[in-house]
Parts: sequence; C-alpha cells; structure tokens
Amino acid sequence: MECKGLQFYSPMVGELFADYVSNPQIRAKPTRYAGCLSLVKWLDDIIENRPHLMRWRQVKKHPLVGESRDIYEQYLNYLHDKYRLSEETVKQHLMVLSRFSEKMRLLNKSIENICWDDIVSFLSESNQKRHVFYALKRFMSYLYENGIIKEDFLDFFHDIKPIEKEKVPSYYTPEEVLKIEKTAMKIRTSTGIRNFAMLLLASRLGLRSSDIRKLKFSNLDWDSNLIVLEQYKTKRLISLPLLDDVGNAIIDYVKNGRPQSNSKNVFILHKAPYGELSTECINIAIRGAVLKSGVDYTYRHQGPHSLRHSLATAMLNGGIGLPVISEVLGHEETQSTMYYLGVNVSQLIECSLNVPIIDSAFYEQKGGRFYD
Repeated sequence: MECKGLQFYSPMVGELFADYVSNPQIRAKPTRYAGCLSLVKWLDDIIENRPHLMRWRQVKKHPLVGESRDIYEQYLNYLHDKYRLSEETVKQHLMVLSRFSEKMRLLNKSIENICWDDIVSFLSESNQKRHVFYALKRFMSYLYENGIIKEDFLDFFHDIKPIEKEKVPSYYTPEEVLKIEKTAMKIRTSTGIRNFAMLLLASRLGLRSSDIRKLKFSNLDWDSNLIVLEQYKTKRLISLPLLDDVGNAIIDYVKNGRPQSNSKNVFILHKAPYGELSTECINIAIRGAVLKSGVDYTYRHQGPHSLRHSLATAMLNGGIGLPVISEVLGHEETQSTMYYLGVNVSQLIECSLNVPIIDSAFYEQKGGRFYD
C-alpha cells in the first residue's frame, strides 16, 4: 500500500495484493504468503461485517474400534500407571493399537481368537517396522499374562526380527553450530528472539524439544545460575548450568519479544490465546535457522535433536567421558550415550587394527579359479 500510495484499505486493495503475491516470479516460496492471503480474507470479512472463523488444524485421532476396545484402553492405562511412560510414548502405542484394532475389525475377529497368521499379516502391512514390532510384542505379552489369550506368542516373536537400519547420529561441527546460532541471533522480530533462545537451549544444553516447550519460569534458578527440571520423556530430575548466553537470550525474549501472558511457560505462542508451543513449532523454528545459515545440511536432520546430537558429539571429541555426557543429556543409562561412539572417528582410528598382509599364494589356490 505504501508503494502504491494507498492510504486506506478496501477489498479492492486486498484483491490487488492477492494478484501480486500470486505472481509465480514473486512467489518463490509459496508458503511465505499463505498467511498474508488468509489475513486479507480476514480484513475483508471484518469490513463486510461477515463472521470469520479462524482455521485450526485438526488433530489426527487414533480411534480404538471393535468389541475389545475396553481391553486396549486398560492396556494403555496399564502402561501409563505401572511403567510411568510419558504421554508421547503411550500415544505411540495407541497409534499401533488403533491400526491393529482396525485390522481385527476387518477380519471380524476378537482378541481372544487371534492367531499368528493375524500377527504376521499385520506386521507385513507395517513393513515390520521396529516400533510396531515391539509395541505389538508387548501387547501380546500383556494379553497372555492376564489370561485374555491362551497362546503365548513369545517364541513367535523371538523367531522373527524387525527391520532395523543402522543409525548414525545427525550432527553439526562446533563451527557449523556457531554459524547457525549467529543466523538465528540476527532475526530481531518477537518470534525471532524467542526462536534464538530456544535454539541455544538445544545447542548449548542439549535439551529436547519437549523440555524446551514445557520450560517454566519456576525451573530457572537465577540465584544459583541453574536450570532445574524434570525431563518430560524420562521423568528424571536434571540440573544444568544457566549459561550467560542462554540466560541473556531468555531475558531478552521476556523483555522484548514475549507477549503479555499469565502462562507459567517461558516460551509461548505469539497468537492469541498465547497457549503452549507444540513440538512441531520448535522443530520448524530451529530448522528455519539451519536452512538460512548456509551450512550444508545434506543428508542431515535440521531439528533440535540434531543440535542435541551435535553437543554430545563435540563433548565426546573433546575427551569428555561418557558418564558426564550421560548426565548432561539426562540419559537414564550410560548405554544410551554409547550411541554416539560411532561418530568419534579420531578415537575409532586409534582402536583400529592393521590389515594383515596375505601371501599371494593364498589367492592362487586351485589356480585362482576359486577367487574369480
């Protein structure tokens, strides 16, 4: 409007703007203008005195179907109460059981009459994914132990193995992490200030996205320069140093970026009613900084977990022991931290053995025909 010398907004102006941003040469990044067009429609509705409904993304549901629905629900409550699994972990089991219950409904079978053919069919449709395999194995064990089914499928699960791909942590070098941080620091919008503070919590302290979004002001001990919180995933209480850079970024956000809200969470949405952030929101924020930084992210993840991996890898390469790294990351067992040993190339080289020299006669046995 300023460029066109327009002082007052009207639906006609909104129409011209919509045509402008719909130009393929302008819309190099289509998603960048989606919110603008939505706001144009909102303004038009207000001017024309039409009711305007904000669109909220529908949460995907995972219903439990069939006659055995109560058994599924009892099992999920059992996981939550006995093993104190987090809501996110229980939700993963719910997703598997939802698909399994639908499968049983289509076969017109109850849980009591399940056979190994049904399990094989379900696992095959799921491409034998690891989390599906272990979720179903645990559920079958529960059914047998509680007398719901008569056949023990434990031996069956021992005979088959889920498809497991070798995992290598996706990480960035300290120089690359610093470049990502500097990129995020330059964005001085309210959300940019928020995203920078969240990024530092991931890159400097290795916090998971679930712990970042649930971080409360009561977790910040300014007098002792500590962050004390119960991890959302493991329910383990950890204490981390409140580094100067991290503390200053949080203060900057509270003073210059955070909307006025009574929420106890440090980081909140910047749209009314200023509710709790989602994990996806944090992933998008940090991924945006990685993409804009100019760092080569080919074949590497760009979310907060990659920064957590980067911190662990940098500490390991710096000679810090596994117990210390395990404590920083909040792992329940050091075994979980050993996952990062596979990327410590310098120490792996020290452990490598020289390839023994084989006499050429070995390859010439039987005229060499065996090795053709």
